[in-house]
Amino acid sequence: MKGYLSNIPLKIIESRLSVGALDFGDFCKEITKNLDTDSLLLSRELNKKSQHLNFSVGFPKFTLNIKVIADNEDTEIHINGINEIGETYTYMFDDFDGVLQFSSKKQHGRTKCKDIRELLCFRVN
Repeated sequence: MKGYLSNIPLKIIESRLSVGALDFGDFCKEITKNLDTDSLLLSRELNKKSQHLNFSVGFPKFTLNIKVIADNEDTEIHINGINEIGETYTYMFDDFDGVLQFSSKKQHGRTKCKDIRELLCFRVN
């Protein structure tokens, strides 16, 4: 996963997100598809110590934080887009029958921006 994240074309992805040419949910799904065996095993080891595998990708206008929580029974991925004033857009994925899928159950009750563009286009007055 680290290799995939380090090769994301930051400016291109951010510009596509900001004009609506790329859906943030689809982008997050693509990230989850790149969870490799090494990252999963490392996450399981860290989980035994009550720690989690975290990745951070700094885009020009926001930061993407990815947390992988895994044990031998379950895998979760939390993806947060956070702008400079701390507004957050969250997507959560859970392991359903061995496939990571968006979890509306885990999403329920969490505050989030209506659209990733609110994070990207935010300007301080």
